Amino acid sequence: MISAHQTTSREEIDDIEFLNNCKDAGVVHIMGNTVVRARRNSKFWKKLAIDYLYAFLRKICRENSVMFNVPHESLLNVGQIFYV
Repeated sequence: MISAHQTTSREEIDDIEFLNNCKDAGVVHIMGNTVVRARRNSKFWKKLAIDYLYAFLRKICRENSVMFNVPHESLLNVGQIFYV
């Protein structure tokens, strides 16, 4: 009889093997990159808050590719710009 601990360990090993096989096959990771900008006709305070404050906060946060340890050679960033 297999205990729950042994089952979890086997599942983890299977997941690691699957990820390594995908890496060897040249899998590309696609990550979304969204940018929020103020409209041209927005008030000064709104442009300041959105264009500069949001950009500053976004810049000091860690990127998803760093958090998930994705290699740069297999990363494809796709994005869009939202005007509010």
